[in-house]
Amino acid sequence: MLPKIYGDFNNKDELHRVRLNLPRSKNEIQNSKDKIAAGTHVLLYMEGEFEVEAVLDFDSKYDLWVASPIYSTIVYYEN
Repeated sequence: MLPKIYGDFNNKDELHRVRLNLPRSKNEIQNSKDKIAAGTHVLLYMEGEFEVEAVLDFDSKYDLWVASPIYSTIVYYEN
């Protein structure tokens, strides 16, 4: 099972990667730290909207985790 991490898709960098610098995202990364490394596949989600597989990377310039979504894996939640 992939680690699940909250991502705000309105918070992207110039390479269109989702920045995982929100407190909720950081907490979920910390809770999965034994499974987290650059290149790890995770499940990014936006509460009540969708989830999508993504590949993690660490941006050393800004000292934060980022994720590149694989949009072909997106699943929308039914409301």
